[in-house]
Amino acid sequence: MVRSFRSTVVLAALAFVSLFAFSSAPDFEFHDGDVVAFIGDSNTEWGTYHQVIEAYTHLRFPERRVLFYNAGRAGDTLSQAASWRVEHDILQRTPKPTKIFLTFGINDLAWGDGTPEAMEKYRFYYYEGIRQVIEAAQNQNPPVDVYVLSYPTLEPPTQAELKKNPWMKGVARLSRPGSILHRTCEEGLALARSLGAKTLDIEKVMTQLVAEKAVGATPVFHDEDGVHLNGDGSQLVAFSILKLLNAPTIVSDVEFSWGASAGLRAGVLQGAWVDQIQGESSGRLQFVRHDSAWPLVQGFTYRNTPSPLKFQSPMDSLSQYRLRIRDLPEGRYKIEANGSRITAAEGVSAADLHQGINLASFGYDSSNPRSPWAVISREVWMEGSKKAYAENQRLQLLWSGVRVHDRDSRLKELDHEILQASRRAMRLSQPRPIEFVVEKVE
Repeated sequence: MVRSFRSTVVLAALAFVSLFAFSSAPDFEFHDGDVVAFIGDSNTEWGTYHQVIEAYTHLRFPERRVLFYNAGRAGDTLSQAASWRVEHDILQRTPKPTKIFLTFGINDLAWGDGTPEAMEKYRFYYYEGIRQVIEAAQNQNPPVDVYVLSYPTLEPPTQAELKKNPWMKGVARLSRPGSILHRTCEEGLALARSLGAKTLDIEKVMTQLVAEKAVGATPVFHDEDGVHLNGDGSQLVAFSILKLLNAPTIVSDVEFSWGASAGLRAGVLQGAWVDQIQGESSGRLQFVRHDSAWPLVQGFTYRNTPSPLKFQSPMDSLSQYRLRIRDLPEGRYKIEANGSRITAAEGVSAADLHQGINLASFGYDSSNPRSPWAVISREVWMEGSKKAYAENQRLQLLWSGVRVHDRDSRLKELDHEILQASRRAMRLSQPRPIEFVVEKVE
């Protein structure tokens, strides 16, 4: 005979006591009402690192209404952006940005003939661009926060690229350790701090992760030119920015203890509470989990990635959606979430559940996501993609050089589309309960 027991009231009370038990960590720097603009060159216009950050923010902080702009423009330099684009377009958008992120450097140094002498000359335009943007932002009412970033790490161009494009010789020089790009960014960050801006040394974080092989043994982060980020590179940039913005690692954490004499009881919980809990002596457990946030499931965020199997995304460490069940009867267990099986056919072992598993790594299939959190991640990501398309159309209207008789009205339409896609993503990110069933694999 299978013995069953219910502990809904007691467990829910225990869960409530420890709800949100991680408030002492430094606060994530994107707050309710923030409007964030990422300004940069082709790695910003074409890349997806800001879309990863956007999706993470919506899912991880669904109570915060944060709007994001992709203000990248291929081929741009910081001095060019500062001379007109920042003050007369980006800072005039509605809603107006409260925070702007500057990621420049490669074009500022290598857009000329690529010689060391030319680079020494052009880097001073980069410094002047920093001054101009910070001054323009500080003169806004209220002032706009400026974040100056070091440029993402480069890789040497392939020999084919070097033969095809003479500009690549300058890139090859800039990809070397201790290059003038590295020195220019270091000095630019110091200048920005002296002027009251915030700085993020993402190159340092990226270099450290690669050196420690924390992202795999032989990852490739760029296209063949060594400059343009592929999907893996965008992931790494996004993680570096989020880490420096105090992004928390734990989404939520639920723990149960299973004992033949004491029955089923709740342990440590963070960012969640549970109710409707039922257990059977066979090891079957059923409960409803109420989370305060969602994990960002990886896989929808890749684009133009040649070697995904060689890359271990550090973003996974920022999406810890934990479940731990101590002292289950020995065996292997399947897990269902809202009626969908999220584990593989062989299930997971009682030992793995005793140690704790990250549910965010289960139930993902790019063509048919099975878990509720994978479905939500894909839907939020798709809204971000719609917004990215509207941003691209907006950029083309402003800078293509083609005269459009109704340009202003079309810009308003695109701004409305961008805002609506953001609002849909925020609505999709709202938490909802998930019914879990854990039981032995037959």
